Amino acid sequence: MSKQPEALMLADELGRTSARIQQYTNKGGDGLMEAAEAELRRLHFVEEAYERCKKVCAATSEQWRIDSDRLQEINDELVKALEAVRETAWPYLYIEQQNQLDAAIAKATKV
Repeated sequence: MSKQPEALMLADELGRTSARIQQYTNKGGDGLMEAAEAELRRLHFVEEAYERCKKVCAATSEQWRIDSDRLQEINDELVKALEAVRETAWPYLYIEQQNQLDAAIAKATKV
């Protein structure tokens, strides 16, 4: 059994059949077989490109997941650091600084 993709096998068979018909009839065809052969080859290359894109998308998706997980870890660390600052420095901060710190913690925990 051939390892050649089916679309290319069919395109080759159409090409051979068209050539045999032309050889035995001494006439050119109406171009339909040649057009079908060309379309099968084009579809094969489109399918190959689609498969390559799927692989790239899968790899990109996995990297996105890894990056997203890491960003969540960093955000969690930031929240802990902000809360530690709040616990230790709160009495020494001006009201405006306290409000900014509260806003930063609220923003970081919304994620």
